[in-house]
Amino acid sequence: MRYVCVLSTDDYLDGVLVLNENLKALNSKYKLLCLVNENLNEETLNFLKCFNIEYKVEPSIPYTSNTESDTENDTVRWKYTFDKLNIFKLTEYEKIVYLDTDILILKNIDHLFQLEPITLASDMPYNIDTYNSGVMVIKPNIEDFNHLKEIVNDYEQKRVNHVGDQNVINDYFKNPHVLDENYNIMRIISQETKLFYDELSNAYIPKHPVCHMNRLAENPTIIHYIVQPKPFFLAHPIADEYYHIYQKYLKTVRTKKKKEIMKDSQLLVIIIGNEEQNHLKECLSHISQQTYPNKKVVVITTNETVKRQAEAIKDINITIYSSNQEITEEEMNAAKYISILNSKMILTKDTYELCIKHILDNQLDWCQFASDQDASSYVMDYVDTQENIENQYVEGKITKGIGDKVFKKELLAKTLNLEEILKFSNRVGYIGKNCYQVKENKN
Repeated sequence: MRYVCVLSTDDYLDGVLVLNENLKALNSKYKLLCLVNENLNEETLNFLKCFNIEYKVEPSIPYTSNTESDTENDTVRWKYTFDKLNIFKLTEYEKIVYLDTDILILKNIDHLFQLEPITLASDMPYNIDTYNSGVMVIKPNIEDFNHLKEIVNDYEQKRVNHVGDQNVINDYFKNPHVLDENYNIMRIISQETKLFYDELSNAYIPKHPVCHMNRLAENPTIIHYIVQPKPFFLAHPIADEYYHIYQKYLKTVRTKKKKEIMKDSQLLVIIIGNEEQNHLKECLSHISQQTYPNKKVVVITTNETVKRQAEAIKDINITIYSSNQEITEEEMNAAKYISILNSKMILTKDTYELCIKHILDNQLDWCQFASDQDASSYVMDYVDTQENIENQYVEGKITKGIGDKVFKKELLAKTLNLEEILKFSNRVGYIGKNCYQVKENKN
């Protein structure tokens, strides 16, 4: 017997990981099995392994009519909806409790394995006379799977769109056992945010309002965040009385993911210039405080004093390049930290352009320039060589104070204050030495 969930798109990964942490926190004696399709990328599968979540690959069940929706959101929502039906093929298990990846479990639910299949959650009050497929107790059976597929094929022939697994399951299972509505307390999260007063900080903070569908429920067991957006997509909290529990699991997940990402990460520091001898010390001092296990540093300089300083450092892997040596693309792609001083005086044209392109195209933990004027010069030199993007820049947008700007692919050359900078996580690169403290506070 197993808990089972389905992961059909990479962007729902955090939902699966939160669900797994949720079950562990409630001391479940049953483990989670994740059904995945052939379209998921290797990084997603590696994260499942990292969190010790078993997964099984089952071919996606296509449905052409749902991929011809009017909007992109509808297409994403419905494209893989019938993958859930693959749970009925898992005949190696005596019984399965299926769980959607957008739920929050408040109490141990191991007792569901004692219920008779098929048991479905009530869809009250959203739909009075149908059942919700977000929580199900089933006995896998190939005959049931084939019948469900026949209904899907019938829908396909009739070109019916905006139908999902729940429609098919309701069509086939006419008299299921029913869980009461406490196992399906539905919430709909607003796309927009509003300001809510926070007593702890004595300030108004942005939150996503929540529509409570089951207002009279007194003893909730499972909260179900139906439709879009999902709680694991959002940068701001949601105005739900149980969100602090969800946030705890989500924070645990993202911390573990970050450690896994950093496990194989390298640091690449570029020290360039003939008069900036102390800059190497500043950069390496900051790097020594970081938790990257693989601290590889590339120093490019023609300054003999800087070379001797670098050669004397033993606790960090440092490679020294002269000005005519080019950084390889592999080295550049591994860079998480780049510091540039007077590079146009030293770097070859190819290395210089490779460096700037990497800064513009990737999510660096840190990108430092000697000054905002230098940053403006470097960026403008590069983007002027790129077709059709010169108009993205307006004179003066990055010529103000050093410590108050973010340098980012989507926000190139825009001026932001420190409060706005702190809204972003690793997708930022800072301009100017004065941002050291900002980065440390963000960590």
